[in-house]
Amino acid sequence: MVDGGTKCVKYLVFFFNFLFFVFGIVLLGFGAYAEIRFGPYVIFTSTNYATGSHLLIAVGVIISVISFFGCCGAWKENRFMLIIFFVLLFVLLGLEIAAAVLGYKDRDEIEADIKKDIENKIKEYPTKYEKEIDDLQKEFKCCGASGPEDWISIKKLRFPPDSCNCEGVSKDQCSTFTLNYYYKAGCAPALKTYFYDKLLVIAALAITLIVIQILGMVFAMFLICRISS
Repeated sequence: MVDGGTKCVKYLVFFFNFLFFVFGIVLLGFGAYAEIRFGPYVIFTSTNYATGSHLLIAVGVIISVISFFGCCGAWKENRFMLIIFFVLLFVLLGLEIAAAVLGYKDRDEIEADIKKDIENKIKEYPTKYEKEIDDLQKEFKCCGASGPEDWISIKKLRFPPDSCNCEGVSKDQCSTFTLNYYYKAGCAPALKTYFYDKLLVIAALAITLIVIQILGMVFAMFLICRISS
């Protein structure tokens, strides 16, 4: 059995695991939302930054399972379940830190990779990726990878497609390739900004998660040491 002071830690461990479980559900929901928002643009990045939504969903499920061991171990004062909880948290923490380091290391390559992938898709337009590229240019009000000139230099077209904002003017105006009639911004920097904004939210969630994990590990270890085997 545990004394009064240790019981307080027991309830804290239970409370933190409840928060952990709720946070896991939040990650699961955000991961599903990110999958819906990122989904249409995954093909434009070979670096798979957009598939971070899959990682969020997986982590959300894992957290829900881990929190079960923590809650049961704390409530029943079960040393074995608390040890499992601690080890799983430690492994998850290590994986999160490794993922963060790899993501930070490759952060400067995002725009270059996106630019290269968009250029490759432009070469196959409109045989392939017509809808994806048109949707991208309309959604972000951009044209080409770096600008409307890409359609001339890469695809060897006389002028960019209508999705570069030629739908509101006459065909004669569009066919002259006057830059005033096209979006001037390239899609690579626009998509990079879009991914960065989402990654900042993911980073904030990850930092919050790590803080909760460390606190949970500290309280769990204290409780493990105080519970008689």
